[in-house]
Amino acid sequence: MLLRIEKYYGGELPVEAVTESLVRGWAKDLQSALRRSSACTYLQRLYAALEYAYRQGMVAEQRLPKISSMLHADGQVRQKMPLTFAELHRLEHTAAPHESTRRAFLFAAYTGLRLSDIETLCWGHIVADGDGMRLEKHQVKTGACVVVPLTRQARELLWLRTAADLDGNDPEQRVFGDLMSRSTIASDLRIWAAQTGVEKEVSFHVARHTFASLLSTMGVPMADVSQLCGHSSIMVTQRYVHSFESARLSAIHLLESGAAAQQPHIEEPRTDRLMLVGHGPDGVMHRLGSRISKGILMLVSVCNLLIFSYCAFGMQKYKQFFL
Repeated sequence: MLLRIEKYYGGELPVEAVTESLVRGWAKDLQSALRRSSACTYLQRLYAALEYAYRQGMVAEQRLPKISSMLHADGQVRQKMPLTFAELHRLEHTAAPHESTRRAFLFAAYTGLRLSDIETLCWGHIVADGDGMRLEKHQVKTGACVVVPLTRQARELLWLRTAADLDGNDPEQRVFGDLMSRSTIASDLRIWAAQTGVEKEVSFHVARHTFASLLSTMGVPMADVSQLCGHSSIMVTQRYVHSFESARLSAIHLLESGAAAQQPHIEEPRTDRLMLVGHGPDGVMHRLGSRISKGILMLVSVCNLLIFSYCAFGMQKYKQFFL
């Protein structure tokens, strides 16, 4: 918990620096990358630490918002839409506020690494593999080892063209040692996406989704995608790919809606304005407006009423002749 909140804060966090605004910002950052239950666990640990500090007289009492009020339901989380090749290409050729943010995000999109693994990636994790290179690293989150062959794009982001370029690098040195704080990275990504014209949410979790979805699109078997992502279960990978499938279905539905909107409007006959009244020479039913038909029916009704009244009056007049 402490490591995660200090990464968000950008350095060592004094207990007296924990304010309501910082807690709310951290809660939002947590749920942008984690499920509600995981974010709730981190916040509960923070609150427990603050309670202990208060009992020890280290901090004054302060009212912090309820955890439940800061976290929305998982179903309300905006769906993480993976990027397409075209969107990734546009980001690759657009400058970000900090170059380290741009390089780290693109490397995550080409390798599927989480931000925590990007932050702890060392040169010793990258090894020669024949004519290419591969990445071997134990994940920070799960501890499981992930092995990912490095594509040309990923190698170029590290200025590695051949295996010989690895020589001279300190195995313990961080590859992305110049990364900014997580709050600065989040701000960089928002600005970068806006400058590029990418309307989707851009985050390191989206980069991971993009890696899995693009592999699946290119026909890589689900089991292999799961291994490359370092997932503990193939069901997790299916969730990643499912978001891409949902996005494709949504796009198709939008396309259908747009096509329907472009079709010329053809007004179909309204049965409330037309009535079948007879046969024509060709055996086709003639149609007459309902107003005319209603007028005829009303005229017939009035005539019937007049005839009935006339008959009743005549019967009353000549009633004496029948008595």
